[in-house]
Amino acid sequence: MSTDIKKATDVLFDVGLKHRREVLGAEYVDKSIESANDFMMAFQHITTEWCWGYGWSREGLPRKTRSLLNLAMLTALNRGPEIRLHVRGAINKWRDGGGDQGNASACHNLLRHSGRARCFQGRQRGLEGNGQGFGDATK
Repeated sequence: MSTDIKKATDVLFDVGLKHRREVLGAEYVDKSIESANDFMMAFQHITTEWCWGYGWSREGLPRKTRSLLNLAMLTALNRGPEIRLHVRGAINKWRDGGGDQGNASACHNLLRHSGRARCFQGRQRGLEGNGQGFGDATK
């Protein structure tokens, strides 16, 4: 890898790590990186550099809008683990600003387009462990 490319990816990694920690929580992110073996570390770099360093730092969309778009796409695609991660991150980040209401509204809109079961499952997965689950009725 050339020196210029290495410098650019290092910058993207640093910027991405900052955004990733702010959205998902430093404890989760640090644990993911620390527990990665050589094979998985390549994925950690790609995720942090490209998704978080490039994608989440681009101008044009506020962070909350990016979060809601992620929740919409992940729910429509039925990506449970990622839904859980992004719902928890959104709740933690915007707790004081009504972030969960925005997530609830996004989920209600998804209900029409991606189906009731996926919508309930996504919300349930995201809220597990936060004392905000829906109980057995949505499993």
